[in-house]
Amino acid sequence: MGLFARTKSILTISLVAALCSLSVFGFLAYRIVGINKATAELSENMAKEEKRNQQLRTLQDLLEELGAEEAALDGRFLSSEGLVPFIELVEDVGRDAGVTVEVVSVGIQPESEAGASHEWLKVALKAEGSWAEVFHFVRMLETMPYAIKLDQAGISREQTEKGPASWQGAIVLRAAKLKTQP
Repeated sequence: MGLFARTKSILTISLVAALCSLSVFGFLAYRIVGINKATAELSENMAKEEKRNQQLRTLQDLLEELGAEEAALDGRFLSSEGLVPFIELVEDVGRDAGVTVEVVSVGIQPESEAGASHEWLKVALKAEGSWAEVFHFVRMLETMPYAIKLDQAGISREQTEKGPASWQGAIVLRAAKLKTQP
């Protein structure tokens, strides 16, 4: 075999090896680009899911916070069974203030708004004691942990023949009460 034939076969083998190398390089480059593209899509999807997960956590925290606030708001309304305990609480407040409390009347007044979830328990009270005690009683009623409106609060002095003058308070208040569900 001559030098030319040997050179020709080396050149042919080199060209075939180069073509095979280029084919393998092209195939590997194509695969790498495809894998990079898939990795980028997965990274983007993971980022979207992480953002969505964070939003869901934030919403869950907000719902828990709103649930606590809803419970606190519901606590400001009398329950449908809480009428007697409320009146007893008013009487206890009167004892704490040092006045004699008499419940004159109790009634239910519907809320004027259509579709309201509450109605009003209207209570008329009479309190008797010193001016400071009656005034303190009225202030304590205003700060009770319920949704209360004082419709009327009047304090008058009543002179008695046998002892010192006493003060009488005439108080009409409304307390928000949850409606009884049918």
